[in-house]
Amino acid sequence: MQPSPPDRAGAIAEKAHYHLFSGRVELALQMIDEGLVRYPDDPRLHASRARALSTIGDGEAAIASARRAVDLAPDDPRFGEILAEVDHG
Repeated sequence: MQPSPPDRAGAIAEKAHYHLFSGRVELALQMIDEGLVRYPDDPRLHASRARALSTIGDGEAAIASARRAVDLAPDDPRFGEILAEVDHG
């Protein structure tokens, strides 16, 4: 039995999260966008993108990214919470 491949999308999301909360928002967005090219259906990357876009004041794009995360993983409450966080109303 071979070991499962590493969770690359999760690693990208974690590293981007670190950069985002270290004040390197543009670097975080760049990493997330590159990750989405490879893993377009990973809700964690869309959620990370939503938070980064919200940080720079792009509320409309942040909401769209958060909605995509919810669409991809409707049973995961984390993504609904992020949508509520970026959609202040």
